[in-house]
Formats: sequence, structure tokens, C-alpha cells
Amino acid sequence: MLSLNLIGEHRMKSLVIILLLAGAGLEGCATTTHFKAIQSQVAPGKHYQNIFVHSNVKAMDSRQTVEDQVVQQIEALGIAAKPSYEYFPAGSTATLVHKKQVVQAVGFDAALFIKITNSKVTQEAVTTTIKPPPRYNPPDQYHPYPWIDPNENNDFVESVVEVYIAHFRIDTKLVDTQNFTPVWQATSSSQEMIDDPSNISLEDIMKSYGGTLVNEWKNEGVVLDMTKK
Repeated sequence: MLSLNLIGEHRMKSLVIILLLAGAGLEGCATTTHFKAIQSQVAPGKHYQNIFVHSNVKAMDSRQTVEDQVVQQIEALGIAAKPSYEYFPAGSTATLVHKKQVVQAVGFDAALFIKITNSKVTQEAVTTTIKPPPRYNPPDQYHPYPWIDPNENNDFVESVVEVYIAHFRIDTKLVDTQNFTPVWQATSSSQEMIDDPSNISLEDIMKSYGGTLVNEWKNEGVVLDMTKK
């Protein structure tokens, strides 16, 4: 589980703390991602096919989760992608110049930089509407089997429940490795509904982020779905 230390109105104590631990996700949670402030300078007809994925997360377990989930979403399009930790593991002393040289030497035509800038948990009231299951009466002299009274009120019922929402804000930058200039940038917000504020699935958050990201790229022609060729 991803552990949160919260203060005040369920706000995180530190972004470092929120990303210390990653593990199995909460089953049945709902996770969504929305992108905004998109800036694209991708050259017409340019489609990237080999992408280097790097995140700003320092804890190695969480860094691997972030990068692996995004890599998997890119690879699902039939596009090559690799996480940065395979080339620059924890404790790497490589300089920025050396990192750029490695990225170019390997043959990546683009590099994706993922920066988690903020996260918090809020408690919210959600109204749900459900139709209760029918109530079966026991058999009697007129009904040999369990039966439903046609006059019984079985209308929809509204109820209010308290849920926790985990919010992640992520800045995204894609650069062309020919000269390392940004060609696509955006800010996104991801939300996950959970029943316990101490348990968040970083894997689900990043899976939602990565899936939405590649859909944005497909719509804008940044990448092509190679599985449909």
C-alpha cells in the first residue's frame, strides 16, 4: 500500500512521504485522469517511436511503479519505450550531459519527463441511488414458492456516504532528443476514490495517467497506434 501522512484537512505532510512506499492497489477503486494546458510543438508528420521515460520520484520502488506503468501504456501501442531506472539506477552519479549522451546513443527519439508536483487526500460526501433487492415472502397456502408482494414499495433509495479522494497533480514534458527541446507539455490531475485515506494505489494512479496520456498523443498525432497497422 502507498502510505500517507496527513495533517489538517487530510493534506499530505510531504510529497516525499507520500511516495515512500508503493504496493498493491485497493480493489474496486475508481481512478480518472484529465489533462489541461496542453502545448504542442510537434512537427507535422512527426511520430515518435522510441521513448525514454523518466520520473522525479526519488524512492526507487515508487519510481519503478511510476515509470513501469507509463512504459506499459506506451508499449500497448506497439511503440518502444524504456524506463530511466534501467540506465540510471538509484545512486547513479551520471551528469545531465552524460545522460543526454546515453539517451541519444541508445536511439531514443523522444524523452518523457514526469514530475509529480502535488498530492492530497480530501473527504467528500457522495450521494448514491440504489434500488433495493426485492424481498421474498415465505411460501404460504396461496403461494407454494417464495413470492414478492406486488404492493410492496420497492422504489429507488438515495443515501449519502463519505468517501476519500486522492488527488495527484502531474506535469508532463516530452522532448525531442535531437536537441532536447520540448515538443509537448501539459498539466494533469488524477483522482482515485478510496475507502481508507492511508491506502492509495500508485499503480492505479499511474496506469490511469499513462492511458490518458497516450490517448491524448494519439489524438494529436504525436504517436501512432502501431498495433493497427
